Amino acid sequence: EAFAFLAPVDPIALGIPHYFQIVQHPMDLTTVEYKLAASGPKPKGRADKGKYADKNEVARDFERVWNNSVKFNGPDHLVSLAGLKLEEAFDKAMRGCPPDEVVS
Repeated sequence: EAFAFLAPVDPIALGIPHYFQIVQHPMDLTTVEYKLAASGPKPKGRADKGKYADKNEVARDFERVWNNSVKFNGPDHLVSLAGLKLEEAFDKAMRGCPPDEVVS
C-alpha cells in the first residue's frame, strides 16, 4: 500500500508538472523517516533543522501524506484509497503510543 508514498513526488518523471501548484506542502514517508532519525539524540554542535519536537508533529506529516494524495488525485483514486489504508494503520499504531510527557 505504501509504494506511492515512499519517495518525494517527482512531477517531471510522473508527467504531472502542475503538482506543486496543487500541493503546496509535499510530504512522503522517506522524508518522515529522515526527520524521525534526525529527532534522536544529537552530538553537541549538530543542527536541529528538519526534526520533530513531538509525536504530534510526526502525526501531522503522516496526515499530510494522505491528504496531499486526496487533494491531488481525488478521494476515489487508487493511490488515495491506498493512503486511506495506511492512515488507518498509522492511527491504530498511534493509539498504542504512550501520551506525551508534560515538562514543567
